[in-house]
Amino acid sequence: IFVLEIAWRLYMHKLSFLCDVFGVFDVLVVVATSIDVYVLQPFDAGYAQNFAVGRLTRIFRLMRIFRVLRVMRFAKNLQQLRLLGDVLSKCLSPLMWALLVLGIIMVGTGVLMSQLLVEHVLDTTADEENRRWVYNYYGNAIKATYSVFEATFSGSWPLLARPLIHEVSE
Repeated sequence: IFVLEIAWRLYMHKLSFLCDVFGVFDVLVVVATSIDVYVLQPFDAGYAQNFAVGRLTRIFRLMRIFRVLRVMRFAKNLQQLRLLGDVLSKCLSPLMWALLVLGIIMVGTGVLMSQLLVEHVLDTTADEENRRWVYNYYGNAIKATYSVFEATFSGSWPLLARPLIHEVSE
């Protein structure tokens, strides 16, 4: 990709691209990386035996560090993206606290729902199908917490709440 970028820049800007210091820097980094990837890596098998090739390989691999500098030079043009990244990193802590509080509320509500509905599940005079439904969704704290989670984050709260309102509260 970088080779294609350099070729495109040379095609568009001709030799004026090489008059810029950063243009020459880009060409050197791309050429060094290309030599490392396409020429020297096949010699990696003989790396331990041939010290000259090994040194040359290490030198060209050090040129990979300059790729980072090239990206950093490009990144200074992306101040808005950097600002967005900073904002996102700053709001992660409050987001985690909000999710923790929401999780505590959902677990508490799930435990409360399972405790409130245990009497209905054990009531033998109630409808068997309804008791089974209540047990499947609110029979213990884990099931009830999952039902509360599902009702909170999906559109299924009417399916989970209406049977309780119409059948259990009677």
